[in-house]
Amino acid sequence: MRLRLRQFRPRTGSREHRVVQPRKPLRHTSLRAPTPIGLLLGDHDGLNRLAGLFSFAAYSRHTIVHVPLRDGVPPDEGVGEPVDLVPAHHTLGLRPSK
Repeated sequence: MRLRLRQFRPRTGSREHRVVQPRKPLRHTSLRAPTPIGLLLGDHDGLNRLAGLFSFAAYSRHTIVHVPLRDGVPPDEGVGEPVDLVPAHHTLGLRPSK
C-alpha cells in the first residue's frame, strides 16, 4: 500500500520530531469519544488507510501520525464528540490529553 502523506518537522528543544498527516482526508471514517470508550466507524478504504497509518507509526519511533477525523462525513450512528487520532510510539512519552 502506498500512502500519500504531508510531513512537518517541529522542534521541541534539541529534539526534532516528524509529524505526518494523510494528504487526502479519510472522508467516511470517524472517531467519537463517548464515555467510557470510543467508537470508530468507517468504510473499507478509510479503515484500510488507517491500518497503514498505524503500522507506519509503529515502525518509526520518531514519527507522530496525526489523523484528522473530525472533518469527515458524520455517520448516522454513534454519540459523543468527534475527535482526531494521534498514533505515536510509546517511547515518545506523549500524554493522551495533550
